[in-house]
Amino acid sequence: MRKGVIISLFLFVIFLYFYNNFFASKMILGTYVNRNYNQSHSIAEIPNVADTLVILKDNKFISQYWGEGSYELYYTIKGTEIDLMYDYEFGKAGFRTSIDRIMYFGGLKIDLFRDLNQYYEKIY
Repeated sequence: MRKGVIISLFLFVIFLYFYNNFFASKMILGTYVNRNYNQSHSIAEIPNVADTLVILKDNKFISQYWGEGSYELYYTIKGTEIDLMYDYEFGKAGFRTSIDRIMYFGGLKIDLFRDLNQYYEKIY
């Protein structure tokens, strides 16, 4: 009996880890808005103004801050990562970050800067 409880608990923890950290490409499609962007310390490459990011199905994205660009998804031991690639005045640039959930069982978010809790939240 005790062994079954331990195995069930272990499987539940594994399920939670996968549910909160790994996402199929169709799951990330949609519109995101950035949160906590008005920090006293601005960081290069991260929007410090209100922004909307639209992830499209053809590996493209549109953002008021970054403009139009493309993205690639990567799967690591830590979870799903997204690499946003875009053009700017000096050539090409990119921003690679993780995708996870807001709290457990919450909506999706694309991290911008974890220490300041800056992220894009999926709204639809």
